[in-house]
Amino acid sequence: MNDSISNRFNGLVLAGGRSSRMGQDKAQLTLPGRISLLEHARQQLLSAGAGEVYLNHSSVSGAQKLVEPFPDRGPLSGIHAALCNNSHLPLLILPVDMPLMTPVYLRQLVQHGQHKQHSCYFHEQCLPLFVFQSDQAKQLISAWLSAGESPSIWRLLKALQALPQNIEDANACKNANNPEQWRECLKSLGAN
Repeated sequence: MNDSISNRFNGLVLAGGRSSRMGQDKAQLTLPGRISLLEHARQQLLSAGAGEVYLNHSSVSGAQKLVEPFPDRGPLSGIHAALCNNSHLPLLILPVDMPLMTPVYLRQLVQHGQHKQHSCYFHEQCLPLFVFQSDQAKQLISAWLSAGESPSIWRLLKALQALPQNIEDANACKNANNPEQWRECLKSLGAN
C-alpha cells in the first residue's frame, strides 16, 4: 500500500464541554496573536499532518461541525461523532484546552501509533489520543452510549489496549481548565 495513503489520518478538536470550571467558554479564549484556543488546536492538528479536522463545538458551522447522536454524554460522545464521519481513518484527538501541545509531539504520537499499528496516548494522560483502530473504537463507544452509559476515555484506552508513549516535556500536556491554569499556560507561552 502507498505510504501516503496508509499514513493518512484525521483530527478532532474536542471542545464540547461546558467550561464550568473556567467560568467562560474555553474554546473562545484567545492566545497571544488574538487566536482562539479552538483555532489554535485546529492549526496544531493540521500542522501535525491531519487531512481533515473535525471541530466539536457549538460555534462551528459547515462541514467541520459535528452532530453528536448522543449529546451531553461526555467526551466520548464527541469522539463517536467524529469517528462516524471519519471514513475508517485513524483519528488524532486533541482537547481544546491544551495550548502548550505542539505539532512535533502530536506527530511523534501519530508516528508511534502508525509504526505499532495501534492506538496510543502520552503516558499518564488520556489526551491527546491517537485512535488507530477507528472502527473498533466507534463500535465500542456506540455500544456504551446506546446502553445509556457515559464511560471515560480511560475505559476506551483500556478496551483498545492503547499503548502509552513517553513525552519529553510533560508540560505540553498541561490543561487550562480554570483561570489559574489558564494564567499558567499564558505565562509558559510568554504572554503577560
